Amino acid sequence: MPESFPKWIAEEISGAKLEFDKKLGLSGYPLDLNEKERKVDVQFHDKLPDGRYIATLDLPKEFSPSSLKLGEGFFFELNVFKADLSEKVVDYLDKQYSVKMSNIFRFELLSAEIMDVT
Repeated sequence: MPESFPKWIAEEISGAKLEFDKKLGLSGYPLDLNEKERKVDVQFHDKLPDGRYIATLDLPKEFSPSSLKLGEGFFFELNVFKADLSEKVVDYLDKQYSVKMSNIFRFELLSAEIMDVT
């Protein structure tokens, strides 16, 4: 494994042009809320497009973070943004770090409706 992460890979990832991929509706619950940065970490019951169950969602300006209760069940609607990584980066990550990753994703919360479990 290399000692440091190559600058050219960091530049490609940070400069990736994320484009709208799809809208999703998933259930889950908030784990942590960062009101200052307007982000929420959510544990989903189903896999996200990148295979994870936990993701950080960006909160839109019109969304009130105080409406999210940590640990409570919600139905979330979110926008998924995606960028493809170059074949060179994909190969490097696989060979040097044993990481199989060909895309990067960003998730933006559209709405959150508390689920009635009674």
